[in-house]
Amino acid sequence: MMDFRAYEATPGISVIVLPDAPVYTHVAVSNDFIKAFGMNRKDVIKKGHFTVFPKNPEDLNFNGEENLQASFEYIIANKTSHEIAVQRYDTPNPDGTFCKKY
Repeated sequence: MMDFRAYEATPGISVIVLPDAPVYTHVAVSNDFIKAFGMNRKDVIKKGHFTVFPKNPEDLNFNGEENLQASFEYIIANKTSHEIAVQRYDTPNPDGTFCKKY
């Protein structure tokens, strides 16, 4: 496995995922990512993106997973970056509740 310590120190909330659709396994996250989401690396690394960030079952209008999956697919197909509009994507709390995030 590659050594991502230098990547971890880069500023900003960022993550490197494998192009292993539909899982998109996390292989590295920045320190700012860890701080922003209150997670530990062991809870994120080697886990699928949509496992780490599941759907909030109480948000019946949630479409963030579909939008992000489409963006991942675009990046893989076109081998280029892709931007999506800011959207709501609630994140899980340790107690099983969700925190509203954009």
